[in-house]
Amino acid sequence: MKNSLLLILVLLLFTDFKQVSKKPSNTIEIRFGKGGGITGLYEKYVLSKNGVLWKYSESDNTKKVIKTITKTKHNYILKKISSKGLQSINLNEAGNMNSYIELSKGLKVFKRFQWPTDKKDIPVQIKELDSLLNTLL
Repeated sequence: MKNSLLLILVLLLFTDFKQVSKKPSNTIEIRFGKGGGITGLYEKYVLSKNGVLWKYSESDNTKKVIKTITKTKHNYILKKISSKGLQSINLNEAGNMNSYIELSKGLKVFKRFQWPTDKKDIPVQIKELDSLLNTLL
């Protein structure tokens, strides 16, 4: 009995009772780019959850940091992504040359938009998001 109480006392001394913050985290990663055609190569970019913009090169299998965007701009992009209008759109069309936007949490893709680059009648929300992401380049 004494050993059990002593063990419990020791465990309590080494337990951290700080409350974990339940702030919403920006866990969405955004992949976007365009390509296809004869080579099948794509220009690929990733905006990570911490606002770092990366460029992936398929030709030599490398990645390179382009820049880190401001927290304000990053939050603005995330707000655009979480809009109900955008989430309700389904767009998955392929052509010779394509553009795409892919949204993921961790390794799980939860939304993907793809369209031919010469397509004129894509939904306004996707056109705005694509334009916004490409201004980061």
